[in-house]
Amino acid sequence: MSLRRPSLTVVSLLLVTLATFVLIGRSNAAAPGAATPVASPACGAVEYGGKGQPEALVVSDLPLQGDSKQRSLQMNDAIRLVLEGADWQAGGIKVGFQACDDSSAKTGLWTVQQCQANANAYAADPSVLAVVGTYNSGCAEVMIPILSNAPGGGVAMVSPGNTLICLTQSSPSCPKGQPGNLYPGVRNYARVVPNDAYQGAGLASFAKKQGVKRAFVLYAGKDPTSLGQAKTFLSMGIALAVYASFYGWKFGLGLIASIYVHEMGHVVWLRRYGIAATAPMFIPGFGAFVRLKQHPATVGEDARVGLAGPVWGAAAALAALALGAAFDKPIFFTIARIGAWINVFNLLPLWQLDGGRGFAALSRGQRGLVAAVCWALALSGSDGMMYLLAIAASFRAAGKGNAPATGDRAVLATYLALLLGLTALMAVAFHGAGDLPGAR
Repeated sequence: MSLRRPSLTVVSLLLVTLATFVLIGRSNAAAPGAATPVASPACGAVEYGGKGQPEALVVSDLPLQGDSKQRSLQMNDAIRLVLEGADWQAGGIKVGFQACDDSSAKTGLWTVQQCQANANAYAADPSVLAVVGTYNSGCAEVMIPILSNAPGGGVAMVSPGNTLICLTQSSPSCPKGQPGNLYPGVRNYARVVPNDAYQGAGLASFAKKQGVKRAFVLYAGKDPTSLGQAKTFLSMGIALAVYASFYGWKFGLGLIASIYVHEMGHVVWLRRYGIAATAPMFIPGFGAFVRLKQHPATVGEDARVGLAGPVWGAAAALAALALGAAFDKPIFFTIARIGAWINVFNLLPLWQLDGGRGFAALSRGQRGLVAAVCWALALSGSDGMMYLLAIAASFRAAGKGNAPATGDRAVLATYLALLLGLTALMAVAFHGAGDLPGAR
């Protein structure tokens, strides 16, 4: 029942869309009575229960194999049910139905190739007025531009399951240009489910109102995205429990939030460069990490991805500082100070730390400048961590490693701004911070 109701809503919305398309229509739409089946082996036979012959088609694009098969079959049943209730018409046009599959027989999952092929087949058939689908957001991301730019004014698309934020609105987590670049033609897409951001906020609000104390995580074990999200949630929960046992839940929650924002800085820039990576994983006492599945194309890209973490982390620390000033709560100043210190530590130009990746894009002269700034900050009496930074930076500047002849000025400016900004932030937060909360 829970699957049928959303599907009915999808088709009800779709029928309204169809009526609009019939009136403004694709300019190359087939003449009445001339509906042609989508020419694709992924699509079944045209179904029609009205009088005469269908004049246009609604197609569904869903995974009809693997673990999603049963759910998709229920959605198709719901489409048939609504079409029957409308006497197989929309806006006075006789509408047939054709169910298509976007999944692979080998894996049961959607594939880029199949989604592209399906979209091209729909766009090439003037009988197709609208698509109910897709279920998976990644497939929709492939299909939307093709259907948006279809001959004759685009093909309407209504999804019963897409939750990716970037399909309809911008977000810091979106690749550059989305969602705008998904619509080279008309704005042809809508969905009838909340996106991930709204779902997350809604679940958190519901849990708080219900006084939920324990959470069980259910995930699709064969779905890399679902599995990654589950691992992030579980590792975050374990880390929070560890920190809370030593420092109390308020500080533990603030620390986890600061680390998460830092890691999301990496994730956002990885997505901008189209680099595959895992979801953030938390390790109590060591922070968190994101594992890259492929290497950045250039040293400059790697440096920007690396420094994005401290940049976002500095923003999180600044937000905590602002909350401390607004509400006069020492706990926020403490979170800001520790958060800033963690990001300074990550600027160490060693190993695979963020600072090491940033340093790789700097020339020897630029590295020497960073070392000089670190020594100046250390000798001025700022945090003792600056001595470690100064020593490490001096070693890298004096070494005969693979320093580029011409360094990256933007990376240099970012690195220096982080050094100065985080040092100032720690100093300001220190005056309002209390002692680190003790164990409870």
